[in-house]
Amino acid sequence: MSRCPMCGTELGPELSPARPFCSPRCKKLDLQNWLDGVYRLPRELVPEDLSGLSDDEQAELLARIARNQPEG
Repeated sequence: MSRCPMCGTELGPELSPARPFCSPRCKKLDLQNWLDGVYRLPRELVPEDLSGLSDDEQAELLARIARNQPEG
């Protein structure tokens, strides 16, 4: 059995659209942590890193990244 990485709820064998999260809420909370910079990657993003996101989620993430880049 696996657990939701956000809240620790045990996940059943059925497949959920929010997998690996237990719910859309936990999925959105995790995305928000990425968007707020709580999580950091040790390398630059590549297009394959965004493949699991919807078009709207990709656009929001890229816009936030652009806003956080130093000018120069």
